[in-house]
Amino acid sequence: MFEILYTNIFFLLIYQAFGAFDKDKSGRVSAPEFRRILDNFCFKLSDKQFKLLMSKVKVHSDLTISYPAFLGEFSANEHEVRNLLIQYNLKILQLEARVT
Repeated sequence: MFEILYTNIFFLLIYQAFGAFDKDKSGRVSAPEFRRILDNFCFKLSDKQFKLLMSKVKVHSDLTISYPAFLGEFSANEHEVRNLLIQYNLKILQLEARVT
């Protein structure tokens, strides 16, 4: 139950982050904005990882990314995403425990 709630809150926050960068409310953001959102609200990607991700994402002719479509790809695989989020958060907690 907690995992589902956490995943839903995570997606809501990410959706709101995309919306904050989407000045004209078109449902799209530029590639640099997309990178900033991922770096600030999800996790930092190396340049190589970002290029790989961009090769998998539909980029429109005006070089923008549809964030509803991008997030829809993840919600279609919600179970997998939930497991990845849990693993990621466990790693963060383990790292924090080592520091303190």
